[in-house]
Amino acid sequence: MGSSSMENNEILSNENDLTSKNESQESLDILRSWSSISNPGMNDEHVIEYLDDFLSNHKQSAQVLFEKIEAVASTNQDYACILGFLYHKGFGTNTNLRLAFDWYFVAAKNHDSFAQNQFGWLYAKGYGTERDNDKAFYWYAESAKQGHTSGMSNYGFCYETEIGTRKDLKKAFYWYKRSADLGDELGQCNAGNCYLLGDATNRDVHAAILMFLKAKNSGACYIMDNLHYLF
Repeated sequence: MGSSSMENNEILSNENDLTSKNESQESLDILRSWSSISNPGMNDEHVIEYLDDFLSNHKQSAQVLFEKIEAVASTNQDYACILGFLYHKGFGTNTNLRLAFDWYFVAAKNHDSFAQNQFGWLYAKGYGTERDNDKAFYWYAESAKQGHTSGMSNYGFCYETEIGTRKDLKKAFYWYKRSADLGDELGQCNAGNCYLLGDATNRDVHAAILMFLKAKNSGACYIMDNLHYLF
């Protein structure tokens, strides 16, 4: 082999190494981004906003992001929840609730509170699997006890509506209030509704309105739905 061919092969090898390093760095960036967006105070809409920002900053398409996550998730379970979310929302790929269910399960077993909440929701709705209220209750509980605010609100909703457990409005209000105090909009709506109706707490219209206002747009639905209770 001539020296020119050897030099060309070395250049190609160096370029491949650089590409591999760049892809590894991008994967780490994705994971770091996910760690910041899947924190206990984030809901689905917030996550999508952050993913859109990530793509914009890295000048990538949603499909490229999906392909990179899919490539690394089989050997690194830290990416399981991200991949589950992408399948769940059809972000960069076709929506596939069965695969979302499978990947959320991997992450949920590894104590990812965001995945546990999502996994509970799939069981509660019967999406990607058969509906199972007992398992929905279990996974919401796991998420809530780790401090995930949406998990707390959903756990409270189980107690309010008898999903996998007996009705207990005191426990429902307790978890709604915990979620609300940590800034979860759905928790604020639900806690506000409890104050408005006097469920498991003293009826307090002022406290209800404050909760609804904290919930921003989400709270407006409750105000409109229950306006007649205010007068």
